[in-house]
Amino acid sequence: AARPARRPNTNEADSAEQLDAAFALATEAWAQHVPADETITALAPQWPTNRQPPVDRAILRLAHYEITSGRTPVKVSINEAVELAKRYGGENSFAFINGVLDKMAKKLAKTGKQESRKAENVQ
Repeated sequence: AARPARRPNTNEADSAEQLDAAFALATEAWAQHVPADETITALAPQWPTNRQPPVDRAILRLAHYEITSGRTPVKVSINEAVELAKRYGGENSFAFINGVLDKMAKKLAKTGKQESRKAENVQ
């Protein structure tokens, strides 16, 4: 049997259910990486995804999925992404990620995409 993953800086192990949920979220976000990359590149053309550090790119893709799927409230997704960037990203990652996600949230609010996705998930 595989050992449960340990959370950084704690002795607490993640449960099998938590690991399954994390893996499912990562898999769902990866399935949407192409549209995420297109959106991110359009919002930050000077830093297309192929030029971003891998941690930043992963955080942005995850937040994009959470926001566009309606899975997580926009403000919560942005806050979580910024906290991940502060912990795992480079010195300026959190500011870059916050800026890109703020632009994304405003763009989606204008187009109504986030709200329509929420409605699809409810049905």
